[in-house]
Amino acid sequence: MASRRYLSPAYKERPVQASAVTRHGQSSADYDLSGHHLTELLENKLDRQATEIDRLTRDNKKLAASNVTLRQDLVDAHIEIKKRKKDILSIQEESDLQIRDCLDRIADIETDIRAGERIKRDLQEAESEARSLIAANCDLAYDIRNASQELEKEKKLSEMNADIDNLRQEPQKLQKTLELEKGANKEKVEQMQLMEKDLVLFAKEVERLRYKVLNAQKQAHAPNLPNDLRVAQYPLHRPSLHGSVSYLDQNGRPY
Repeated sequence: MASRRYLSPAYKERPVQASAVTRHGQSSADYDLSGHHLTELLENKLDRQATEIDRLTRDNKKLAASNVTLRQDLVDAHIEIKKRKKDILSIQEESDLQIRDCLDRIADIETDIRAGERIKRDLQEAESEARSLIAANCDLAYDIRNASQELEKEKKLSEMNADIDNLRQEPQKLQKTLELEKGANKEKVEQMQLMEKDLVLFAKEVERLRYKVLNAQKQAHAPNLPNDLRVAQYPLHRPSLHGSVSYLDQNGRPY
């Protein structure tokens, strides 16, 4: 084998050691056998080392290829990390925008709630005005009843005066006066009737506004608010009163 030419110096000195042994009485045949045996052992050892070197070489190549692959994987990992960082930054920016949008919506909702409270106060004032108007309506109804009673009394007086023969001219004057008062009272009664109708319409308007406020309060105190929740602000449409009262101010008072 070719490995025999690459004997180490230690093995090249074996014949010297063997000659020293022959000087102690061993034969040259024993020396040849032992030298041949050592040569075979050395060759086997060299073969095993060559095999091990080949295996290590292959393993080294595999490790080198694995190293290249790992380096490429590392580069890819760095690229992926950069992409992930960009994605994280984009997600963070989008999250910040969503948070700002939510804060803006919360501010809008709070503004709408405050506006709803103002509407509630306005409706309370309107309700108070409506109660005042209802009380005034009661007073007007009382005055109408008194006027009716007065008219009945005047009718009775006119009938009694008509029976008096000595006051023929006076009943005529009283009759003219009565006709004029009837016309005035009739106009007054018609005006009161119109005012009663206006009061009824105003009471209905107050009930409608109260119903809208209750709906607005329910929406404002709801547990889950939608993205475009807004408390509806309804204008106060009040009916115009007939007669002498034709306009209402901001609080529903006639002027």
